[in-house]
Amino acid sequence: MGMNQFGEIARLTEIADPDIACITNVQAAHLEGLGSITGVAQAKGELFAGMRPDTVAVVNYDDAHVRRLPKNSEKIIGFACTAAGRRHKPAVRATRIKDLGAEGMRFTLQIGDWQERISVRAPGMHNVSNCLAAAAMAHAGGVTSGTIIAALSDFQSTDKRMQMMTLPGGVRVLNDCYNANPASMAAALRTVSGFGQDCRRIALLGDMLELGEEADAAHAEVGRQAAELGYDQLAVIGSFADQVAQGAQLAGMAEEKVHVFVDTHSMVDWLYTEMVQARMAADDWLLLKGSRGMRMEAVLQEIEQRFATGINEKEYL
Repeated sequence: MGMNQFGEIARLTEIADPDIACITNVQAAHLEGLGSITGVAQAKGELFAGMRPDTVAVVNYDDAHVRRLPKNSEKIIGFACTAAGRRHKPAVRATRIKDLGAEGMRFTLQIGDWQERISVRAPGMHNVSNCLAAAAMAHAGGVTSGTIIAALSDFQSTDKRMQMMTLPGGVRVLNDCYNANPASMAAALRTVSGFGQDCRRIALLGDMLELGEEADAAHAEVGRQAAELGYDQLAVIGSFADQVAQGAQLAGMAEEKVHVFVDTHSMVDWLYTEMVQARMAADDWLLLKGSRGMRMEAVLQEIEQRFATGINEKEYL
């Protein structure tokens, strides 16, 4: 379920009448319509509040906002992957978590007294939490532990969501441009910063939309994170591109490493030049991310088309 106003999830809950439901997390998104993270929690909490008593609420014990939401359900199944969350004794837990970089994550999945070591092709700590949410909902529905392990082990990322690709010349891409908010942007930046060895990492970012009065500060924070995580270059477009650029430079990223473009086409011009002139090479990593309204996938579409047709390649050499 999705929303950007109060009452929308309440109506969707009335329509769907779920037997099992999960609120994955509460983050600073859609603040333009909801005002604050407290408003986000209230709006998402309409799901638990609207459920019948004979249902199951799957609760993220790592998220204090979710833990505090009122629940009508008679049965609660908690999940957690942090020490703080595990203190609440959730039924579904992840321990011994190991980051495999671009290969994904490895952890021990525990459901009640049962446990097994598992590797998933989904990079980033946030995806361990997503795996636990899926496992907890499956467990609530009576799915066996072995089936849960098999399904998570076979997971493949979907279009524009942490999707890995390789461009001509071997440049790697993490395409996570389906949507963006401050938390998911931070997660993506942190995840790609750990990819590869002796390679360059470049962030291609668009605006995070619907943040209201928090937009300027949130975008400056994205720039600061890119700089502090050691990105070699930062390329940005959108109404808040200058704020991202300023945040990066204030955090120590050199001015010549920060590029502000008016649209995706001009970003592709720069990117194509960098690749053709071999300033980006095999095993370097690009992160592509922005809100859905920014349509950042246009960068990939145009760069692939240019290499497929060899458009004006000599001009860039």
